[in-house]
Amino acid sequence: LDRLLEEAGSLFSRIGDPSVDEEAQKRMKAEYGAVKAKAQDRVNLLEKMTQEHERFQADVDEFQLWLKAVMDKVSSCVGRSCKLS
Repeated sequence: LDRLLEEAGSLFSRIGDPSVDEEAQKRMKAEYGAVKAKAQDRVNLLEKMTQEHERFQADVDEFQLWLKAVMDKVSSCVGRSCKLS
């Protein structure tokens, strides 16, 4: 953005093009700031989604371990008179 603004200022100084005057440069800064803020909001949302996914995956992994332990216990009792809690 800084380089673009420098070029715009230089162009305005050389040829007086009103499409790159100070007001246009202020609009460019404001629009850039808005785009940057929106991008940061998206990054924050993606980070939150990533954290939620990691927590969910950890819960799934824990459930699968529990389920495997229960299945192993049931399998070891098949055909025998075991008490299952």
